[in-house]
Amino acid sequence: MLKTALIGLGAIVVLAGSPALAADMAVKAPPPVMLPVYNWTGFYIGAQAGYGLSDYRSTFSGFDAGDTPPPQSPHGDGFVGGGEVGYNFQSGKFVVGVEADISYADMRGRATGVSAFGIVQTVEQKIDWLGTVRGRLGVVPVERLLLFATGGVAFGGTGLSGSDNPGVNCAVTSCGAGSTSSTNTGWTAGGGIEYAWSNQLSLKAEYLHVDLGSNSLTYPVTLAVSQSTTRAEYRADIVRFGINWKLGAYN
Repeated sequence: MLKTALIGLGAIVVLAGSPALAADMAVKAPPPVMLPVYNWTGFYIGAQAGYGLSDYRSTFSGFDAGDTPPPQSPHGDGFVGGGEVGYNFQSGKFVVGVEADISYADMRGRATGVSAFGIVQTVEQKIDWLGTVRGRLGVVPVERLLLFATGGVAFGGTGLSGSDNPGVNCAVTSCGAGSTSSTNTGWTAGGGIEYAWSNQLSLKAEYLHVDLGSNSLTYPVTLAVSQSTTRAEYRADIVRFGINWKLGAYN
């Protein structure tokens, strides 16, 4: 009986010393926590601000005896800033979305043209506000980083003013002045980069080229055989920075 007990005790010692049993008896570590991969899908709101360089151009017609100053380029610049809303959808590494924004603008340009007969015309062009509705197509090269191209419709408030021979005696030479304003519609295209700083906050930088078409202004000119007409084109290149807040889901 003693011999039997000793044999059993030996078997227990052998089993306890085996690697397999020791591993089973050890406390198993919990599986690693897998953090969710960031996804750009969702609605967002935000704000943006930047700087615009206006590429304006004015052409003149209707002066005495066809005396027309050459085209002028009243290049200007100014602040642009406002708010935006949008929606993104991500599939794999690709993101498609739509974004709409509205901004205050202060892009003004002024130039003067002088004809061969000495008629001086001063013209001023401006964009007072600007809005766009654009599609976005992007790719995510690494998590949280979005590179995108964008394009769509642009609209904005434009102004045009002109004057002939300002500051002279209008009783002895041709004089005239006028101004107009309107809401123009055109197109925009550009691209940018956006980074998800946190699960809901993202920062972006983008470039937009905007073309708002043209306006025309006609006003009478004293001592002239015809009226003065100015045709103005409105284009601008804008660089702006923004911050967006993702609504809803946290990933």
